[in-house]
Amino acid sequence: MVDEWSLRRELVRAGRELAHRGMTPGAAGNLSARLAEGRFLVTPSGGAKGRLRPGDLLVIDATGAVLEGSGRAVAGPEGTGRPSSETPMHLAIYARFPHVAAIVHAHPPAATALAITHHPLAVEAVPEALFALGAVPAVPYISPASPALGEAVARSLDQGDGALLLNHGAVTIGRSVAEALSRMEVLEAVADLTLRAIPAGPVVPLPPAEVARLRAIWQSRR
Repeated sequence: MVDEWSLRRELVRAGRELAHRGMTPGAAGNLSARLAEGRFLVTPSGGAKGRLRPGDLLVIDATGAVLEGSGRAVAGPEGTGRPSSETPMHLAIYARFPHVAAIVHAHPPAATALAITHHPLAVEAVPEALFALGAVPAVPYISPASPALGEAVARSLDQGDGALLLNHGAVTIGRSVAEALSRMEVLEAVADLTLRAIPAGPVVPLPPAEVARLRAIWQSRR
């Protein structure tokens, strides 16, 4: 397993990349990574993802209790000393999927545009998306930061490595911070393609046999 400070640096870099791409406006979004012995790194509530430093991240246990850190090192009004309000969602995902080592929750513009219009992503039309994500189920709106949302998102990820949260944003998971971030980039790219395709006419999916083949490859890699 990657050592804690390497993971802290990876999460900070991922936060800056998300902010640079406009996927975490203001203090939106949150990231986490699994540590050893039932502990997790998580971004602090109220912390702008583009300005986090490694020491700003908190260590929590499987109940969400803070074991290390205050989250108060971020400049400005950020860093409340509490873990992200979406911590219940992260913990529900980790509990359901032992192989998951990192989670990215963001509000990418194209994906969120589809989320607020309840328009499906054209995942089955893009081979790379099927290979990388398997599927991107849509999770009905549930109040953010609630345990109910966490459980619903975790269940949805049985189908794929990303989910669209209706009227909210998106979540991706991975065996590393880099993989979870890459999957968010793929999800947003497919969302952007979907938005561009809508005015041109109906999206044409791949043949069913090809969709099944690519999803089988994804499943074998999970």
